[in-house]
Amino acid sequence: MPESKSLSGEAVVVWIRKDLRVRDNPALYYAMQTNQKAAIIPVFIWSPEEEDNSVPGAAARLWLLESLRSFKESLKDKYGLSLLLLRSSSAVNAMKDLLRDSGANRIFYNRVYEPALQKRDKQLECRLKSLHPSLTFSSFPGYLLYEPSKVDVPAGFHGGHWGTLMPYIRATRKLPTPARPLPAPPSPSISLRTARGFEKTLSSLTISEMKEHMLVDSTTGGKSRSSFRWGVKRDRCASKILEAWTRPEDGTDNPASEEAGQARLQHFLQKNLQNYEKWRSRADVYTKSMSGASAVSTLSPFLRWGQISCRTLFWAIKNMEASGRISSGKLKTFSRRLFWRDLAYFHFEAFPDMQSFPIRSHYSKHPWEGERDPNLLRSWQRGQTGYPIVDAAMRELWETGWMQQSVRMVAASFLVEYLGISWMRGREWFAETLIDEDLAINSMMWQNAGRSGIDQWNFILNPTSGAQDPAGTYVRRWIPELARLPKKYLHKPWEADVKLLRSCGVILGETYPNRVIVDLKKARSCTVEGLRLVRAAAPEFIDSAGYDVIVLPSGHRTRVFTRRELRNPRGTYKETESGNRVTKTVRKRRHGRANVKAQRTRNLCTTSNLDRSCRTSGSARESRVQWISNAHENDKTHGNAGESKLGQKNSAALKEGTSLKQMRVDEIFNRRLSADGHKSREPRV
Repeated sequence: MPESKSLSGEAVVVWIRKDLRVRDNPALYYAMQTNQKAAIIPVFIWSPEEEDNSVPGAAARLWLLESLRSFKESLKDKYGLSLLLLRSSSAVNAMKDLLRDSGANRIFYNRVYEPALQKRDKQLECRLKSLHPSLTFSSFPGYLLYEPSKVDVPAGFHGGHWGTLMPYIRATRKLPTPARPLPAPPSPSISLRTARGFEKTLSSLTISEMKEHMLVDSTTGGKSRSSFRWGVKRDRCASKILEAWTRPEDGTDNPASEEAGQARLQHFLQKNLQNYEKWRSRADVYTKSMSGASAVSTLSPFLRWGQISCRTLFWAIKNMEASGRISSGKLKTFSRRLFWRDLAYFHFEAFPDMQSFPIRSHYSKHPWEGERDPNLLRSWQRGQTGYPIVDAAMRELWETGWMQQSVRMVAASFLVEYLGISWMRGREWFAETLIDEDLAINSMMWQNAGRSGIDQWNFILNPTSGAQDPAGTYVRRWIPELARLPKKYLHKPWEADVKLLRSCGVILGETYPNRVIVDLKKARSCTVEGLRLVRAAAPEFIDSAGYDVIVLPSGHRTRVFTRRELRNPRGTYKETESGNRVTKTVRKRRHGRANVKAQRTRNLCTTSNLDRSCRTSGSARESRVQWISNAHENDKTHGNAGESKLGQKNSAALKEGTSLKQMRVDEIFNRRLSADGHKSREPRV
C-alpha cells in the first residue's frame, strides 16, 4: 500500500452528492462542528459508469453544473474551503486515492435512496474499511422527511389501497416529526486552502473541465439513454434554459444557486402560496415574472439538487400555519407535496426496478401499438402533435427544462392513453429534458400514467378541453403561430373554418401540424382493450372483485387500486366527447340516486313546515308517523339499509310520544348529508 501523506493535524472528508447548500446540510454541519481543529475536505465525485439509471440526464446535468459552480464559490467565500471536483469510473477508487493522499480518517455524507446508489455506498464502505481499518463513516438523513425503510405501511386496505398517499401519511404519523433544519455551520479553524496546497496534489478539476465531462457525453456507462443529444446546439440550449430561470428578483446571476432557491422560497411563501389551492392546476396563471399572480412555486429543481432542504420547506409551511398567516385549508394540497416526494422513494425501495419494469408485473406484456410508428414519439417529443396544449407543454420543456405539474400530466396521459406508446419512452425523455428530473418521482409518475404503477390515474385528461388553460395564455405563449386565433378555437384549431384560420395566419399542415391522430376515442379504446386482454391472460394477479394484486417484498400479496373500466366486464364503459368516463350501470345508478335524494328532500321540507304549524297535535303526529313509514318503505325499495334504520328509529320515537321539536327534521337532514360526506346545512323551506 502506498505511503500515506498527512496534513498538519487531522483531516475529514465531506462527500457531497445532491446536497449543494450550506444551510441544513447535516454532513457539512457535523463535520465542521465535531472536527474544529481538522482540515475539512469537501469533495464531489462524478462517476456515471457505476450509477446506472441514477445518472442525471442532460438538462439536469446543466443545472447540477451551475449548482456546483455556486456551491464551490459559497464554500470558499464563507469558509475558505475548496470543493474538490473529481472524475472517476468508480467512487471507491476516487476515495481510495483521496484517503491515501490526505490521511483523512473520517468520511461524512448525507444518505441517498436510489437502489443503485445505496448498493454503491455499501460496497464503498466495505472496500475502504478493509484498506483503512481505523476509518469511520458518519451518514445522515436529510434528503427526505422520512427514510423509506422506517415507514411501515401494512398490506391491504387501510383507509386507502396499499402504497397510496393517505395510508402512507398515516404511517408516517407513527414516527417522530422531522427535525428542524440546521443552521449554516460556523467557520473552521483550518481550511483546505491553507493545508499545503492540497488541491493541486489531488488534481481537482476546474468547473470548465467538469463541464466537458458532464455535458459532452450524454450516456450512461457508455450506453445511450435516449435519442436526446445536446450536439452542436449544446451551448445554445444551455443558455436558453439558464436564461429562463434567471430572474433579477433572485438577487444572483446564478439561477441554480442556494441564494436563488432561498429567494424563490420566500417569495412563494409570502405571495403565491395563498393562491396555490385555487390555481394549482392552471397553466395559464403561471407567468415568467416572479411578481406575477402565480400559484407555481418553481422549487422542484432546488429540492432535487439540494439548494433547499425538504426540512426547510416543511417547517416553513408549519410555521406559517402556526402563525395564522394562512389558513390550513389553503395549505392542504401543497403541504402534501413533500409526502408525495417521499412516497416515490417508498415505492422505489419496494420495487428497485420500477424505472424500467412495471410494478404490476403482468402489465409487462401490454401491446403498445403506437410504438410501431416512430414518427408518433418524435412528434410528441418536439411538440408537433397538432394538439395545442400537448405541444405547448413539450415546447416549454425543451426551452426551459421544466413544465408545470398539470401539463406534465396532460402530456404523459396523451402519450400513453391516446398515442399508445409505452410509459418507459416518456420516462426516458423526461429524464433527459427535465432539470428537476428525479428518478423515483419520474418513475412513479410515469408508472401511474401507464396504469402499471401502484396508484393508477383515476381520470382522463382530454387534450382538447383546455381545462388547464381556459384563458389561452399558456398556448399563446408557447405556440405563437396560433396566438391570433380566437379563444374558442385555440385548443381545437381544426374546428375553425379555413377562412378564419388564414386570417389568423394559420395553415394547418404548414404553419402548424395536422393532428397525428384524429379519433381520440378510438385511439384510447384500443389502448384500454389491449390492457384488458393482458389482464385476462393473467388471472392469478386479479382478485375476485377484479382488482390487480401485487406481491410485496415481504412476500405478502395485496390488492392495489384498479380503475373501474378495467375491473368491469368488457363493453360496459361509455366515453363522452369531453373524455369523461361513464358506464351505463353507473349512469343509471347515479340517476336513480339523484331522484331518491330529490324526493327525500321535498318530503323533509314539507314535514318541517308541518312541524312548525302543528307542534304536538295528534293529527300532526300521525301524519308524521305516516310520512316516516313511507320514507322507510322507500328506503327499503332502493336498498338504503342505513336510512331504513333511521326511519324505524324516528317512527318508534314518535309513537312513544316524543316531541316533534326534539326529533326535528333539520337534524335528520343534516345527519344524512354528513353520512354522504357533505357539510350540514339547514333545509330550504
